[in-house]
Amino acid sequence: MGDCMVKVIAHRGCGEGPLENTLTAFQTAISWGVDCIECDIRSSRDGVAVIIHDLSLERFSNQHGIVTEYSLSELKKIKVGSRDRIPSLVEFLGLVKPHKNLDINLDVKVMGLEAQIMQLIQEYGLIHRTLISSFIQPVLTAFRRLNDEIATALLYEYDLRNPTAVAKELGCTAINPSLHFVDSSLVLTTHQQGLKINPWVINEQEEMQRFIDLGVDGIITDFPDRLLKMLNRGDA
Repeated sequence: MGDCMVKVIAHRGCGEGPLENTLTAFQTAISWGVDCIECDIRSSRDGVAVIIHDLSLERFSNQHGIVTEYSLSELKKIKVGSRDRIPSLVEFLGLVKPHKNLDINLDVKVMGLEAQIMQLIQEYGLIHRTLISSFIQPVLTAFRRLNDEIATALLYEYDLRNPTAVAKELGCTAINPSLHFVDSSLVLTTHQQGLKINPWVINEQEEMQRFIDLGVDGIITDFPDRLLKMLNRGDA
């Protein structure tokens, strides 16, 4: 597979750090010309899908406690970094919708939001531009039950026996493994099974090149600008 085949997937927009999972990060990634933006979904206390990776709020705000203890309006008052707030899924979908060539990868961290997320994806006309990934297998099953057109990916970060078989059983279209478990035989098996493979999180240029050479479908990275440069794409 040639270099141009690899999808550049922006991990949390601009990677891990004070800007991660913010509208500023997503806008930056869009301006660089990435193929896809990956972000994390949790629930507010009032059951609204919001974009934040951690279970708790400590890492980037002066607030304590866990995300689900705060309502959406309370979460909206919390500053992230110098000028951002925790985005709702609605805000994110509104941002990406006009960019016709941009895909999204929603890493769903909790159960119970499947119907709400599915409805929003359909409302925004993004069903064919969305990949739902999750470590929680029943989440993937629930999405496929709601709409069998939705693409799903099995996320894993431990040595899973026969991940492609598990993914097929769950009706997935892809696997998103931690980079440590990816070798040429896994890439081959995945493609033979008609699935795609998008490893994470690949940040060093040598690693990026190794995965490009292995023929993976997408690379999830904290440095999408670095990967775009390597692929001679855009002005990132």
